[in-house]
Amino acid sequence: APMSNPLAKASTLPFQAPVFDVLKNADFKPAILAGMADQLTEIEAIVDDHEAPSFENTIVTLEMSGRNLARAMSIFSNLTSSATNDELQATKAELMPQLAAHNDAINLNEALFRRVKAVHDGIAGSRLDPVQKRLVQRYYTRFVRAGALLDHGGKEQLKKLNEEEANLNTRFQDNILKARSAAVITVDHGQQLSGLSKEDIAT
Repeated sequence: APMSNPLAKASTLPFQAPVFDVLKNADFKPAILAGMADQLTEIEAIVDDHEAPSFENTIVTLEMSGRNLARAMSIFSNLTSSATNDELQATKAELMPQLAAHNDAINLNEALFRRVKAVHDGIAGSRLDPVQKRLVQRYYTRFVRAGALLDHGGKEQLKKLNEEEANLNTRFQDNILKARSAAVITVDHGQQLSGLSKEDIAT
């Protein structure tokens, strides 16, 4: 994302809170697209590493990848689940299938999985501590559950299903939000709130 995009770098606010005073709806799409591209470049570097797969050059590097994407998506996901609008919903509908494909490009990357599997298969004879071993196991399990052991045909079928799920899930969430908005009760006169305490009315 361009440096003018507030999502292009970590916030300097406490706990890296989002800079909502300068953040615009239009900032999300380019930041998310750039974040996906950045992560794929990071994944490519892991795969192209000529050194033997290790905890540091495979698992740690994989864990550190996608930070820009994660930052943009954490804010975007929260907004579209709570304080959304038509523009954000349109962006979400456009991006969700692309994000599903992005995740598949990582989870179904055979060369990447071979490196993860090599580290996983060498756990018994390694000097990794329990936390590191657990992280390796988590990544191996994540890849397997995401379809890494499927044959080519199975992977292609899974990609289509993931895309379909992304579209359906976005439409479902959009319908829920619209239903909630339509269920709002507008009160025109104070008498309609008769019986409620001042605290309830304030709420």
